[in-house]
Amino acid sequence: MWFRFAGRRVGVLGARSAQVHAPPLHLYFHPWEAVSLRPFGAPPPFSLRTGEVFLNALDRLPIWSSECLEATTVRQGVETPSLQ
Repeated sequence: MWFRFAGRRVGVLGARSAQVHAPPLHLYFHPWEAVSLRPFGAPPPFSLRTGEVFLNALDRLPIWSSECLEATTVRQGVETPSLQ
């Protein structure tokens, strides 16, 4: 999921697809995305939607997914045919 580049709406859309027997939702973010990279001279697309903008967009996604999706582990995904 290209959450940072595509924005929160695409991130939520991707998460919603997990509800309709799509592959499991996996949230992974780089630590540097939480820091604004513009002051360090990083050019777009590397600095696009980093820092406060990224954190504000990210705030709602874990809350929404915890209310709407069932949490599983990697082991459960491997051992449960319906999650594969």
